[in-house]
Amino acid sequence: TREGKGKERERERGRFPGTAKMQTINLSEEKREAFEILQTNYNQQRKASAILSKQVELAEREKKRAVLTLGELEALPEGTITYKGVGKMFLQIPATALVAEYQEEGVTRNNQIEDLSAKRGGAQAAVGAAEQKIREFLEKAQQPEAMESVSEEAD
Repeated sequence: TREGKGKERERERGRFPGTAKMQTINLSEEKREAFEILQTNYNQQRKASAILSKQVELAEREKKRAVLTLGELEALPEGTITYKGVGKMFLQIPATALVAEYQEEGVTRNNQIEDLSAKRGGAQAAVGAAEQKIREFLEKAQQPEAMESVSEEAD
């Protein structure tokens, strides 16, 4: 197709649509180590943020499940026999006890979501700060006389 040939020509010329041109910066050994420390910190912060995001998603799914189950239980007529799965067996439990259990689970999940969301916000701020430090390091790396202060900041 015409689009495919255009992209092939761009690749042949060394340009890829939508990407920035990469620049090579030569660093001394100690400056490279400082940069690797910054990169490691950034990757750790990014992983922590991703883990917290997954935990928030999981808590939200569990809360939704609890709310849906609670709605079904509350719609049952009085005196309905209810069972709760425990391992491979089912126990007969009064509907009122199950309603109370799912109401408490909803409150617990709300608190958990709030706590994890606050932690995730802090982790995302830390990712932004680590990213900013890397940007500053690379900007100063392009100025040879300023590199002495950059390696000191990384430590």
